[in-house]
Amino acid sequence: MQRKEKIISNRILLMPLRDIDYIPMMEMVKDDKIKETYILSDFSKIDEEASFFHHLKELSSSLTKFIYGIYYNDLLVGFINEVDKNEREIELGYFISPKYSCSGFATEALGIAIDHLFEMGYSMVYASCFEENIASAKVMQKCGMFLLNRKDTIEYRGKVHNCIYYGIRRIDKEKYETLIGDKIILRAAKKLDYSSMLKNVWGDIDVYKWMLYAPTLDEEDAIKRNERSILFQKNHYAYYIALKDSNMAIGLCGIREYEEGRFEETGICIGKEYQGMGIGKEVVSLLLDLSFDKLMAKDFRYGYFHDNIKSMKLAQSFQFTYDHETLLIRPWDKEKKRITICILKKEDYEKSLKK
Repeated sequence: MQRKEKIISNRILLMPLRDIDYIPMMEMVKDDKIKETYILSDFSKIDEEASFFHHLKELSSSLTKFIYGIYYNDLLVGFINEVDKNEREIELGYFISPKYSCSGFATEALGIAIDHLFEMGYSMVYASCFEENIASAKVMQKCGMFLLNRKDTIEYRGKVHNCIYYGIRRIDKEKYETLIGDKIILRAAKKLDYSSMLKNVWGDIDVYKWMLYAPTLDEEDAIKRNERSILFQKNHYAYYIALKDSNMAIGLCGIREYEEGRFEETGICIGKEYQGMGIGKEVVSLLLDLSFDKLMAKDFRYGYFHDNIKSMKLAQSFQFTYDHETLLIRPWDKEKKRITICILKKEDYEKSLKK
């Protein structure tokens, strides 16, 4: 399978290394911060450095190798590469220059790499990190990858590391891009949805007061947020809730596989005008069906603010049972929130369907 010479996203470009990239690449591969988490050998001679770079440059020019420099404004800021592969699955490794940490470049690069690999025909993309590398794990999670039931032990630079793996499957996302209920459709965001989402969800205090994420209050920001949603949904089980008869977006919902076989909802918001009509129950039914019947979940977690009576009653109607509570500070207004987490096991879900 051949890959594209270049892969382009909103901010970054993946393309083969150039001769002018020698100095920035050497700065990165000799950087102590990068060497903590990306396995690299030390160089004892200048000619070893040159040989290493030219070998990488040659590999990155081969259309049979998934190896690219990561560029921002024509500057080399990172590197992404195949680690192992067969006809169906491929493992990736990556790093970003510490100068650009917290830029989102790693997430963006990994996301467009996954998209292209699925286009190429791979059915599974996975990556790994040392267990203590929380930042890399978050990058993989943001790209829709879930924790696999696989661990390795690696000795590197005099220390033994537990290595954990995350993966994402093409078939799952492709098959379930649209979920159809009686009154609603769970579907991907569309370019013109920004207006109805601003009105019904993002800009309505009666709705966003129950959200963890910041509200959006004007049209310009709504357009940008909608564009981000379109990109995000490509590699996540994330949906807009649309009325079946008009296709108007009135809410959002989603799930994620946080450990292999274990799923949780990632937020359910419905415009206040459409609450009390059974739509919330229909959304949860569709997400549970997706998780248990299609993705073979072992259990499903549902969370709500402890004072959100409607969400509590919704959970009770599906026989969720209390699991634990957690405290957090909501990022956008610094308000302390107590979250109740409840759980539904597969056997209990199947029993409920027989009633």
